[in-house]
Amino acid sequence: MRYIIVAPAYTRRSAGIVVLHELQKWLIRSGKDAMVMHFNDPFPIEDDDIVVYPEIICGNPLKAKRVVRYILNEPGKLGGDKNYDITEILVAYNPDFSKFSGDHYLEIPIIEDFFTNRGNERVIDCFWVGKGTNNNHPATSGSIEITYQWPATRRELAELLNRTRTFYCYDEKTHLLTEAMLCGCKTKLLRGAEVLDHVQVPPPTKDACNLQLQHFIQRTWYPEINPASDMAKHICERGVQLKAEQRYDEALTTLQLACKEGATSGYAHMGDCLAQLGNSSDAETAYLDALKYDITDPRANTGIGVLKLLAGQAAPAIAAFSKVLKIEPDNSRALCGLGMARQLEGRPEIGFGYLVKACRADAENLTALTELIKASYALNRFDEAVRCTQNYLMYHPLESDLLFSLAGLFYKQGKFRDATNTIESLLIASPEYEGAAELMAKAAEELPT
Repeated sequence: MRYIIVAPAYTRRSAGIVVLHELQKWLIRSGKDAMVMHFNDPFPIEDDDIVVYPEIICGNPLKAKRVVRYILNEPGKLGGDKNYDITEILVAYNPDFSKFSGDHYLEIPIIEDFFTNRGNERVIDCFWVGKGTNNNHPATSGSIEITYQWPATRRELAELLNRTRTFYCYDEKTHLLTEAMLCGCKTKLLRGAEVLDHVQVPPPTKDACNLQLQHFIQRTWYPEINPASDMAKHICERGVQLKAEQRYDEALTTLQLACKEGATSGYAHMGDCLAQLGNSSDAETAYLDALKYDITDPRANTGIGVLKLLAGQAAPAIAAFSKVLKIEPDNSRALCGLGMARQLEGRPEIGFGYLVKACRADAENLTALTELIKASYALNRFDEAVRCTQNYLMYHPLESDLLFSLAGLFYKQGKFRDATNTIESLLIASPEYEGAAELMAKAAEELPT
């Protein structure tokens, strides 16, 4: 079984044609057999071949049993059909056209790595007409025109863009806008008499493209070879990994794809990413979506509890954290959240107890430990905070902020020798730590002479 990609002869002048030819390379790198067929020079295909047609080709001229329609532009705009057979698998080139493909897209990268900002001095302006209409806009006066013939090579184009201050463009769909942005140019669109700032979204990373490609293969390859459930699980695991690396935008895109393919556990992780990105409303929606599939989901309930806590709503926060603790009594995040919620409702002693439990359940829960230290000063209870801080420092012995906090706790306990010893350890790790010298002097004054 192989992919047959139907395409015109290669030319760099058409981004769509380049994409079709690059698709073959990406499929081969993923271990699939893939060939490009010139649509004016067809050859016989096998019954199990998967034929990929661009949207400019009408119908199914090769009579393939399995058809993938790769939508590189608005259907029917440049030729081809506006509507497709119900049996065809639709995939768009990018999010702009994904409304025609049920939100499925594969954005094959076609921009070389040498399109990058090298920090050169910028002394010229350039413009491009392309598929636009040149009205000799005054803004381009004195600018150099980039054409299909010049610069002669792609590397020379990258060199030119690295010396360009402002890149003016009559063509709103050209990849030159992205290339100019990557090279550090200011990009402007010329639309009639207007000069518009062009906000260019960076192209997806190779990692994101590989995930999109795996999704493409999963949807187009035979199910018995590539089970959808396994692929969805793999995509979800990758999204969780990206989230752990704090690459929240990439993780969110990956997890959305996983959820679309049936990995419903991804919804709670989506909520975490959205919360980290400051989108509380959408984060709550994602957590609620997770609870539709599993009402006991600890991550989703904890996430909702945190959102309610941040909104100052103690009662719903307590309810959410309590649901988690009924199933997972030692869930450190839920214990911490419940402790903070109890403090919020005016029950500091109860809240303090839950914070201690959170630190015991996970000695490295820094949020719980920080809240416990603050609460210890408010309640004049330092023994538990000292023990929990010492436990944390067993895993992170050179963490300056916690060493300083421990020294302060010792001082409040009247353990002045322990305080000075701790500050000495702190000063080895951070000689200029603010406040350390002052606390050392105060503790030293209390030592017996």
